[in-house]
Amino acid sequence: MIPIVYTTTISIPSTIRKKDTKQELEIKRQKFRRRAAIEPIIGHLKSDHRMARNCLKGGKGEEVNLLLAASAFNLKKWMRLYFFALFIGDIGLVKLCIELIEQELLLLKTSYMKL
Repeated sequence: MIPIVYTTTISIPSTIRKKDTKQELEIKRQKFRRRAAIEPIIGHLKSDHRMARNCLKGGKGEEVNLLLAASAFNLKKWMRLYFFALFIGDIGLVKLCIELIEQELLLLKTSYMKL
């Protein structure tokens, strides 16, 4: 059974068996690579954005903590791109960054209102 969180499907790679076909092996390898790419991001969220310890109480507190940490991570990423675009003078990239930052802030506001 594959767990579903909101609209996101969590795909967990199973163990490799001898009777797996080449196609099944390749699919499992891709899932392992994707998981290996995500784990460092989770580690940075825990260390850089204070997710190692949750001071907020209950399930709603966990959701708020995760939402704020993920938003801070995304905003930091977009702001870094924004300042790079300003440095190289690419106006199109600057406009794109501003739109992405505004979308992130709107998403944060709507998500917070649902809680």
